[in-house]
Formats: sequence, C-alpha cells, structure tokens
Amino acid sequence: MRVDPRTWPITLKIGLAISLTVFAGALVAGLLIQSAIERAQVSLVQEDFQSLSEAQLERIVEVLTREISVLVSLSHEDMLLEAAREGGGLEVPAHLDAFVETFPQFEAIILTDRNGQVVGASYTTASFDFQGRPWWQSAYARGVGAIYISDPVTDPLSGATGVQIAVPLFDEDGSVLGIVMAVWDFDLARQTLTSGTPRHTMVLDSREQRVLADTTLTGIETTRLPELVTEELFTNLQGAFLGPDEEGTPTVFGYASLAMWPREVQIGGLEAAPSLRNLGWSIVVRAPVAEATAGMIPLVRQLQALIAGSAIVAVLFALVILRGAMDPLYRLTAVAARIGAGEIDVPIPRLPLDEIGRLAEVLREMVAKLIHRQEQLSAAARISRATILSFETDQMLGDALHSLARWFDYSEARVYLLDSGGRRARLRVAVGEESERLLDQRHRIEVNESTLIGQAILLDEPQTASSTAPMGIHQIAAPKIHSEAAIPLRTADRPLGALYVASSATTAFEPGDVEVLRLVADQLSASLENIHLHEQSQSALAEIEALNRRLTRSMWEERIASGGPLRHTLDPEERWPESLEEVQRQGKVVAEPYVDGDGRSVLAAPIILRGESIGAIGVTRPSGHRWSPDEIALVEAIAARVAMIAESIRLVDESTRIAQREQIISSVSEQLQRAVDVDSVVMTALGQLGEVLGSGQVSLRIGPPPVDSDRRLTSSQQDSDEAKGGDATDA
Repeated sequence: MRVDPRTWPITLKIGLAISLTVFAGALVAGLLIQSAIERAQVSLVQEDFQSLSEAQLERIVEVLTREISVLVSLSHEDMLLEAAREGGGLEVPAHLDAFVETFPQFEAIILTDRNGQVVGASYTTASFDFQGRPWWQSAYARGVGAIYISDPVTDPLSGATGVQIAVPLFDEDGSVLGIVMAVWDFDLARQTLTSGTPRHTMVLDSREQRVLADTTLTGIETTRLPELVTEELFTNLQGAFLGPDEEGTPTVFGYASLAMWPREVQIGGLEAAPSLRNLGWSIVVRAPVAEATAGMIPLVRQLQALIAGSAIVAVLFALVILRGAMDPLYRLTAVAARIGAGEIDVPIPRLPLDEIGRLAEVLREMVAKLIHRQEQLSAAARISRATILSFETDQMLGDALHSLARWFDYSEARVYLLDSGGRRARLRVAVGEESERLLDQRHRIEVNESTLIGQAILLDEPQTASSTAPMGIHQIAAPKIHSEAAIPLRTADRPLGALYVASSATTAFEPGDVEVLRLVADQLSASLENIHLHEQSQSALAEIEALNRRLTRSMWEERIASGGPLRHTLDPEERWPESLEEVQRQGKVVAEPYVDGDGRSVLAAPIILRGESIGAIGVTRPSGHRWSPDEIALVEAIAARVAMIAESIRLVDESTRIAQREQIISSVSEQLQRAVDVDSVVMTALGQLGEVLGSGQVSLRIGPPPVDSDRRLTSSQQDSDEAKGGDATDA
C-alpha cells in the first residue's frame, strides 16, 4: 500500500524536517568547527611556543647571570687582586685549578693584569700577552671595566670549547687591576633548555644565522635553516609563525631574541644587560604542525561526538518544543471533535493570538453562534410550551412576548392581528415602552407595502430593517431601535397578523435569527388557531351542558310532578329549616352554616346534579353550637353522594317504567295476533289499552268520523267491554 506523506501527522512532518535540518547543520558545523579548531590550535601553539621561547630565554639569562656571578665573586678575592696588583703569585695557578675543579662548568680560566700579561691560568699557555684579544679589550673597556660574553667558540690556547666570559678586577680606587676570563661549557645551555614531545628548542646565532644549540643534538651545531625561516626569525625580535623546517615539513616556530631583553642585570656593580643584548642569540621553540596539533584530534573527535549528541538532543528538544507548540492545536482538535460529537458547551482554551490562537477564536465565535442559536431554539421551545398553558388569547400572547423579549433581549415586541375584513391589523398585545404606548392608543396599521408589518402580512414573508441599511419602511423611528423584524402569522388557509420585534443591536436579525423567529411565529399562529378552536368547542360544550341541565331539570320536575316532592325530616315537630330554598339556588355543592329564624344553628348544602340544583340537605343544632371543618366536609360529601344516588334511583325507576310499558305492548301485541277478524282486533286492543291505562273511555276509529247510520257495537258487546273495563266506540 502506498503511503502518502501528506496524511502523516503534522508533528511528524515538522519533526522530520527539523531532524534533517539539524543533522545537516551539525555535519557542516562539525567540519567548520574542525577547521576552526585546527586554526585555533595552531594559533594557540604559536602563542604557547612564543611564551615558551621567552621563558627559555629567561632560563638562559638566569644561567649566564649565575655563571657571571661566580666569576665576579672570584674577581673579588684578595689573593687574585693582590696577584694582579703585583703582577704574579705562586698560589694563583693552584687556586685557579681548584676553582675549575669546584665549578666544572668552566673548562678553563685565566687571570691577567691591567696590561694583559698573564698572572695565572688553569692551563699552560705559550702566550703571556692578551691585550689584543677581543675578550680582554671588551672586559677592560679602556680602564672602565665591563662584562664580556662571547658566542660559543673554541679557545685557541686552552683548546676548550664554550662561551668566553670575562670580568674585570677593580682596585680600591676603582681602576681596573686585571681581567678574569673563563670558558663556560655551552652544552650546559642546551641542558637548561626545556624540551618535550613534540616540540624542541634551539639557540640560534642571529648574526651568522646558524644553530648554536638544539635539544635534539649535542655539542655546537652549524645546521642552517631554510632562508624563509631565518628571514622571519632574524627580522623580528620575537614572535611565532608557520614555516618549513630543514626537510620542508610544515612547522610551527616560536622565538625570542636576547636583543629584546627588557630588564637591567646588575652583577657586582657591573651591568650585564648590554653584553647579553649584544650576543644576538635567539631562542627558538619549534614542532611540526601535525605533531603540534596531534592532541587536537581527540578533542575534535569529542567535539564531533558532542555536536552529534547535541544535534540529537537539539532534535529531541525541538520535538518537545514542537510538541508543546502543537499541543494547543491538539487541544483544539480534541475540542472540535467533542463539539462534533454534540458537546457544544465544552470550553475552548484561550491561546496566544498566533495562527492557532486565531483559529481558536474563529472556533469560539462559531461555537458561540451555535450556542446562541441553540439558546434561541431552546427559548423558542419554552415559548412554545408557554403558549399551550393558556387558552386566553391576550394572556397567551402576553406571556409569549414577555418571554421573547426576556430571552432574546428585544427592547420591543408586539403582535398585530387582522380585523374581520383583513385590511387592517390592530395591535393586540405589546411589550416595551414604545409598544405599550401604542397599545394604549389602539394602534392600527394598514395592510400594504408602506410599513414593515403590512409588507410582511401582504407578502407572507419575514421582513427586516436596520439603521445601517435603512429601507424606508421602519414602523417607529425610536432612537434606541437599530434593527427590527416583522414575521407573518398565519394558518394553513388564512393570515392572522404579524409578530413585530425590535432590538438596539444593529445585527440582531441575521438569517438564523429570522428562522428562529419564524418558528416562534408559527407556534403563535398554531396557538391562536387552537384558542379559536378551543373557544368553539367551549361554546359547543356550554350548549351541551345547558341542554343537560334543562333535561335534568325537566326530568326531575316531571318526577316531582308525578310523585310529589320528596321531603323528609327527623324533627318530631317537622320544623323545616328556613333558607333552604336560598341554599338550593347555589350552583355548586358548598355547605354553609347559618342561624334560622328559630335561632337554631343550621348547616345546609345544595344537592347538585349536572350543574342543576334538585334539592337541599340541612342539619340543625341548638343555638350556639358551631360546625367543625370535618362536619362541613361530611355534609358536602353526603350532598354530592345523595345527588348521585337519587339520580341512580330515578334512572332505575325510569328503566322499570319503560320495561313495564314494553311488556304491556308485547302482551297487547300477542293478544291482537290471536284475533280472527277486525272487530276482534279492535275490541281486544280497546280492552287491553283501557286496562293498562285504567280508563273505561277508550275509543278507536278506523276511517271517517262516525254518523248515525254507521254500524255500532251491540249492547252485549258493550257490556262485555265494560266488564273488561273499556267502552265500545265507532269502528
């Protein structure tokens, strides 16, 4: 099955994009950082080598200063001063030999007087005049005296190789008595230089551009460096640079020259700094670039691993941030799902006004409209229920309009109903200050297109208007009304009027609001029609009840007329309570206590049958006795029960009478069927009818009125009829 990436969750798609971007950036950053680290490492190595060369220079100066101090101390010995003053002494050579043994770094030593003549030496020399030697002239300094230090040389007299160090001997008056010169082993300078892997240190002669000492070699070397390197080394006094070594390998160089020695060096009252600066030595620390930066490789690997780990962490962190950033969208999606499931009252989260926040605001507005519409529908349903609670038109419409104004927040609400001609609509019920004023004025509207209400009734369509889009058909120009609507009221076959509502909001009647109002108007129309039908049914029911009352009254009047009034009392004196006739005229069974003319306490209740009073029941007590509520209720219950029982007995009597009549008719019919001729039929019918009716004067005629010539019954027949209780008449 083909996978469509567009269907992936948005978090996954953004996460993949972030991951690819971060890892690509990490790769590029790793390469850039590696290059930057290499450059930085080389720069650090250069700085380190320059600092190290300066430190090595300090050590060389320190060693030379120490060695010069040893010679200066020797020059201050009285024996040597006396020997230089006197021009010789037997103990001087031995003393100088002892000095060399004590300080083996000095390979040879010689003492001369102020004329350059040898006073003593640690070796045998064939020359006794050193006045022309450079070291003697420099140390004598025209009688002033100075410290002399030479480059590494091989002394021609002693054969010793090293650095010639010469110091003057001063007399008490400050004049130079002689010169002490010693050959110092220069290899000790190499030993004092600090070395280590991968770097090593050299001492160069800047004047002759040759290597004087190297920590990797022994003795004095004359190896020459490439011209580009020596040009850089001997052009500046200190610094660091990249250049090739003797074999052309890229190398890092750091160097410092004695010529730039910044401080003064006082030894026994003599200044050694000028002699040190004149040497022209340079201390060079060098190492191949590959070896100098070899320690960087683990660091680079670690940094690359760190970058990779950081990229992973960054991706995870970005995913967490993304998850947090997308959480509002997830919450909004969940809320939308719940709203789709019908939970429209679910709270919509308040979010920052970014894209998701604006989407939440749109959803909130939609849900608010949906809730508003649901509330309107619910209010419409409540109004519908309210309309069925009353069958009185004004009350029903008043309750509906008050509910409509309260639940829909309308400032005005009215119902106009058409007159019998259908040409004018009269204001029937109103809610609101302006509407009630119009109701008091018996406001009427012509059904035409000049008004909003007339147009709604005429066109049978809802009509709306607002102050922002005036249509010229506003019903009332009230300052607080900014929008209004008229909804027609009608049944299936005829218009009834219109529902008018007004609001202070300019957008109160959107299409959804109008549809809800149509629903309310339809319910009002149905209720008006139901009230009309109810009034018709109530009128018919009232007629039926009136007929039942007339029939009941007629039947009981007939019953009383035929059998006489029913009157019974337990009073031995038959003193009937007064005012029973007044109680009997009541329209409902209510027992009322009163005092009659004899001062007795009477409790009387009418006997009501089908709304018609047919009698009364009364109970008397001696004067001063009161009637309890239970007794009153008992009399009322008995009065109601007596009415039902009396009616039941009357109905039984009526049924019995009807049954007897039917029996007589059946008996007469049976006897008539046994007759053999017309006269027999007539005589039998007359006899049975007279017997039933209790009358001897029964006549029966078939044909025109009788005359004298008509045949009459014989006397024997007449006597027979009289015996049967009937009179014979014309046949």
